[in-house]
Amino acid sequence: MSNSNVGKECDFTVPANRPLYVSVHNEEKWKRTVKVVLDRKETQQIEVPPGGIQGSVYPVVKGAKSGDTRSVQVQMYDSQNGQMQLGWIPTQTLGNGKYVNIGGQKDYPSGGGTYQPEQGLNDATITVYWSTVAQPGASS
Repeated sequence: MSNSNVGKECDFTVPANRPLYVSVHNEEKWKRTVKVVLDRKETQQIEVPPGGIQGSVYPVVKGAKSGDTRSVQVQMYDSQNGQMQLGWIPTQTLGNGKYVNIGGQKDYPSGGGTYQPEQGLNDATITVYWSTVAQPGASS
């Protein structure tokens, strides 16, 4: 991934007065678990079966106003090998929304043993999306 970031945790900020949508697509034969941490508080984990797709919606922060932000941290775990290596591109704009695309790969740092290090970041993908347009009745 050119112009990408790599690590075990993907951190960024989003507007607090917009809902946040997270979708996960698991390409492998093992269960994946995604942890989404909002403002340093863990939310319910997203469990994704082999070959499955799951998602979650996180509502607007109560009382949030235009300009307020919340921190987001995304982590992914493989049921066989623990925390996964993530790679992501900086926030992109598409129409009236913004998104972060994240790829996950089993982390075999030394290769060794049976498995060689993997670099595709395509075992599972996560998309985090939020609107740039206020919803009816929301504080803009």
